Amino acid sequence: MKANRSTSLIVVLSLLFSVLVTGVFIGRRLNRRFIYVEEIQQMEETKVEIPPLNINTATVRQLAALDGVSEELAARIVENRNRWGWYDSVDRLLSVEGFSQKLLDSLRDRLTAERP
Repeated sequence: MKANRSTSLIVVLSLLFSVLVTGVFIGRRLNRRFIYVEEIQQMEETKVEIPPLNINTATVRQLAALDGVSEELAARIVENRNRWGWYDSVDRLLSVEGFSQKLLDSLRDRLTAERP
């Protein structure tokens, strides 16, 4: 009789321990998940302002990272700058073969033409 009681007690305690351990792990996972969601919300609320790219100092790689600017077009922009001197405004990009008014309009707020 005592053996059955002690066996039952051991089983019950084991089950309670298992539930407790499972609860702790689940709680930690949920807590991590909520922290992650909060971090994402904070990042979305905090908008990082990217300064305009100076076309007078930008590299081919930096220019090619812009939407709509291929590596070839970026190379022509730099080549044009090296050949004819600094750009006095972003509008001068229209003199580069392949650079359209539509592309300029889409990038205007992301570019600047400051002398170094």
